[in-house]
Amino acid sequence: MRASRPHREDPRIMDAPRFDAIARRLSQARSRRAVLGLALAMAFSWSQGTAAPRPGLGERCKPKAGCAAGSCINRTCVCGAGQRRCGSTCIANGQCCNADGERRCGNSCISGSTCCTDDGERRCGNGCTKPGECCHADGERQCSDGRCIAGDRYCSARECPPIGNGDPCIEVVLNQQGGCATRDAAAGTPCGNDDIMSCDGAGTCVAAACTSASQCPGRDGECKRRRCRNRRCEWVFDAHGTPLAQQTAGDCLLGVCDGAGGKTFIGDPSDVPGRSTACPNPRCEGAELLCT
Repeated sequence: MRASRPHREDPRIMDAPRFDAIARRLSQARSRRAVLGLALAMAFSWSQGTAAPRPGLGERCKPKAGCAAGSCINRTCVCGAGQRRCGSTCIANGQCCNADGERRCGNSCISGSTCCTDDGERRCGNGCTKPGECCHADGERQCSDGRCIAGDRYCSARECPPIGNGDPCIEVVLNQQGGCATRDAAAGTPCGNDDIMSCDGAGTCVAAACTSASQCPGRDGECKRRRCRNRRCEWVFDAHGTPLAQQTAGDCLLGVCDGAGGKTFIGDPSDVPGRSTACPNPRCEGAELLCT
């Protein structure tokens, strides 16, 4: 006993409503032209239901049937002149084929793994960087000014390790490769703890050159004065213990010069404050106030 096959609808078999519609038209037809037109309509309807899809690129074709894309040449669907294949379609030669991973770069098309130098891209590991991006795969890092530098280079001289043993007349700078280097500070750069000293332009801290005291850097003050001697600036300091012009009365202290241009205080037994309820019998022992 044969197994029953599943029923498949034959597009050539008409259903009842369609058959009734055609019968009504046949019953109303009065001429041979009407009958012929109806037959042609039925034939076209049947051919539309059973037409095969058009072949794609690279498939066999018939010239009159055409192709889904391109033209049927030598019984094969191919792209026409000035075109190329992109996936299942044809595009102009100047267009980028996204189906193949191409993208626009200036006036040309490049593959997705190619760097677009017209846009400032460059190779970074297995990909491409955009303009201004740092290639971390190559150990680059970005400076605050936007520059990308290698890991062994510096963004500024402030990042450099100490060079020159802290000599104020030796400056730390960056060379053209971004490495740390040194150079002599410009002549006249202040140096040392004494503000009358300056660099000579050859890496040495010396007294500033002068022809008069007014040309010397710094400012005169109590306990020290500028002087130009032998065409070099120098300080003249008042002797240690020279009293200051301004004193505070009744604090058991005397303000004096320290002999190096600075100020200090020493005990003054004679600087006794006046009597008060809190301290009826004041006296100074060195720099200390005592009340009895």
